[in-house]
Amino acid sequence: MDLKINGEGAYNMLELAVKYGVKKFVHASTGSVYGEALYFPQDENHPVNPTSFYGTSKLAGEKYVKVFENLYGLDVTVLRYFHVYGPRQESSEVGGVVSIFTRQMLGGNPITIFGDGTQQRSFTYVKDVVKGNIRAAAYPVASGNVYNCASGITVTVNQLAEMVADILDIEDQKINYEDWMPGDIKVFDIDNSKIKGDLEIDFVTDFRKGLVETIEWGRDYFKRMHFID
Repeated sequence: MDLKINGEGAYNMLELAVKYGVKKFVHASTGSVYGEALYFPQDENHPVNPTSFYGTSKLAGEKYVKVFENLYGLDVTVLRYFHVYGPRQESSEVGGVVSIFTRQMLGGNPITIFGDGTQQRSFTYVKDVVKGNIRAAAYPVASGNVYNCASGITVTVNQLAEMVADILDIEDQKINYEDWMPGDIKVFDIDNSKIKGDLEIDFVTDFRKGLVETIEWGRDYFKRMHFID
């Protein structure tokens, strides 16, 4: 499924872009293409060696983007997203961890953390990601470039769970620790200086404020959808 959506899906969109004369193609990739870090912080020149099926399929999409740029002169930019969160985030078991934790805690349920929770993430607010896409499409300097679209914030999954519980005023939240997910990357520590310089983006660095906005949206949404009382 990863390959069909992220590899074949990217190819199909690129083919349509050429067919219909699209002037700009911004490709949504992921920091998972890097795999385990060889150095910190990871910049765009870091070798790509994905350790998961997902990361591998997204790298396939990036390779197709480069081929279409070279063969057809398509104006392309690649954005590598990192742990995007915010209002309207998908909260199913394949959604984002912030929204999943919010739904589970509001429902009075234990949360599940894969591994020991010390894995480090760079949570990036969705409005900043939207800004990155718009500017990647509009700024000529972005042509042919790859960017880390990341806040640069470093938070462990355990710290995230504690923050969500604190915002929801929940004490003694039960956590079930399960085996590590295959190919899960332990540490993300990201250099975002290139996108900040070229596309003039100032990322939201108040992670707690972004969490509050996300959780408040989730509380209202889950009530309307009758997921919680």
